[in-house]
Amino acid sequence: MALSLENMLIMPVQRLPRYLILLTEYEKNLVPNHPDAANLKKAVTLLEKVVSQVNETMKLTEAL
Repeated sequence: MALSLENMLIMPVQRLPRYLILLTEYEKNLVPNHPDAANLKKAVTLLEKVVSQVNETMKLTEAL
C-alpha cells in the first residue's frame, strides 16, 4: 500500500504523542534512585513542550 506524500509527512508528527505516552509510563515505573530518572524527567518535560508547540502550529495551519 503506497502512502501519499501528505501521509508520509504527518507520520513523524503523529509519533510524538506516542513517544510522550511511552516515556511517561516508563517514568512512572522507574525506580526514583535510578541513574536515568533525572534525564528522563527532562526528556518528558521537553517532549511535552514540543508536542504542545506542534499542536498549536497544526491548529494555526488548519485555520489558514
